[in-house]
Amino acid sequence: MLGKSEHGSTRRDMTTGGRGGHRLVQMLTMWLSIYPALTLALWLFEQLGLSQLALPLRTLVLTVVLVPIMVYVLVPAVTSALKRAARIKSSAKS
Repeated sequence: MLGKSEHGSTRRDMTTGGRGGHRLVQMLTMWLSIYPALTLALWLFEQLGLSQLALPLRTLVLTVVLVPIMVYVLVPAVTSALKRAARIKSSAKS
């Protein structure tokens, strides 16, 4: 199975900009959304003294706050920004 996926169409598409390229854009979108949000949340935890909470409770609070923000605000905003950048890039080539 590993050998098949190593040389399968998915890997080929990822390296040639086929359907797999969409996954790379999704990954970039998620990372560009998660990294700043998580960094800010962890900084706020430190400032508010919440870093003293037990790990499971900190994780619960982080996920309850961050998941809705990611789904409804950050991922759509980053997706929109990336689409605008792609349109600008493609119109500049024309």
